Parts: sequence; structure tokens; C-alpha cells
Amino acid sequence: MNYFDTSAFIKAFLVEAGTDKVQHLLLHDGIPTTATITYTEMYSGFSRTLREGGLTALQYETICKTFESFWPSSLQISLTPAVLKLSRDLIIRSEEHTSELQSH
Repeated sequence: MNYFDTSAFIKAFLVEAGTDKVQHLLLHDGIPTTATITYTEMYSGFSRTLREGGLTALQYETICKTFESFWPSSLQISLTPAVLKLSRDLIIRSEEHTSELQSH
């Protein structure tokens, strides 16, 4: 299972640095997992790219349709208070582990 935050997930739909790697992971490494808020954030990213001239209206429409067809195949995690706390704890634990490794 690979977890994709919005900054990674959007690379599957917009050409950016890292797009090839994200597309490879999505095609070859099982069900992509993301938070439910990613759905809204993806549309925000698509719209920003359109406003900034990085997409034509037709490209925007196509990307939105592609995303809509892809979204149901992902595993979406609801950001409940328990999930948020667990996420925080995992990040802190990971940072502590990294600090220990760097000090040796």
C-alpha cells in the first residue's frame, strides 16, 4: 500500500517533477491510499493550474473527468480525530528515529 498526499497524487494528473514515479507506483504497487480531503484539494490544484495558464479549458475538463473515474479505485481514509492523532504520533516517532540515526 502506498499513501499519497495531494502533492504526490496530483502528479498522476498534471505533468510535474515526479510524475513518472507517481504514475509507476499507481500502476504497479496496488491500491493507492489517500485522505478524503485529497478529493477537494485535487480540484483546487486543477483549478489553480487552469487559472495560471497551465491548462486549457479542454485539458482541465479532461483531467477532471479522468480524476473522477480514477477516484473510486483509491482507498480513502477519513480524517477522524483518532486518525489525525495516529498520524501525528507516527510523524513524531519517525522524526525521533531519524534524529537517533543521525546522531550515531
